Amino acid sequence: MKVKCISTGLSDEQKKKMRKTDNYNSDWETRFIAGTEYIVLGVNYIVNEFWTTILYELRDETGICLSVPACLFEIIDPRPSVFWRARHNFPNFTLWPPEFYREFFHDDLSEEKPEIRKVFDIVVDRLTYEFDDATVGLPDPLAWPFEEYK
Repeated sequence: MKVKCISTGLSDEQKKKMRKTDNYNSDWETRFIAGTEYIVLGVNYIVNEFWTTILYELRDETGICLSVPACLFEIIDPRPSVFWRARHNFPNFTLWPPEFYREFFHDDLSEEKPEIRKVFDIVVDRLTYEFDDATVGLPDPLAWPFEEYK
């Protein structure tokens, strides 16, 4: 799945709809560039005391993995990754590569543990190949017969 950044910050209306509180970390507001395309590493449907929303797991311009509200992006390639695995932990739901489900994976990644960073880079390379390199020159599998329904 690929997305394009259409905004780098939530509008007041989006915050209200998502029930976003101001005490939630929003580092992503300065880490993505409008108009830039990103490979979606995973998808989260989150319901908690901070908000109710869908978040994309994305690698920012500096190589950091962040969970970012989906409403800030436009889907440009709707195909889910063949490498994602679904997990349901009511009321939350995730589609992640298996590596992301390792206990404390995201914590260890943010602490820059070398072995976890290596795993993360492999996951990013795999998904990049799946959505960029491997599809160059191939016809869009969704173009027919679905084009008329867009």
